[in-house]
Amino acid sequence: MPNSTVIKWLHRALTALLLLIVVGYATIHYSDVYRYYLDTKQQGNPREHLKKRTPFMVADTGSARITGYGSHVNVTITGRIYSFTNSDLFYAGNVAILPVIDLNATGVY
Repeated sequence: MPNSTVIKWLHRALTALLLLIVVGYATIHYSDVYRYYLDTKQQGNPREHLKKRTPFMVADTGSARITGYGSHVNVTITGRIYSFTNSDLFYAGNVAILPVIDLNATGVY
């Protein structure tokens, strides 16, 4: 085989190997995203209702412990938080409530 043909085949093999490594890395480090909303249970299709709302927290774990009493909401989470806001509101009947959200987070390195 001429040298140019060997170089072409080595280039193709190296390209395929690098592509396989990148795809494998992306597959291993893929994480789900969990969105947390302050809302009561809705009748009907919840997706239609959630299109109008924004989450108060977006994280990579679905095991956040959220408790509430009155207008206080306590959030305990271990994991990576992508976004968080403590200025969210929810409705109890027709009354808008602006809760105090206390966040206790432990990060993961």
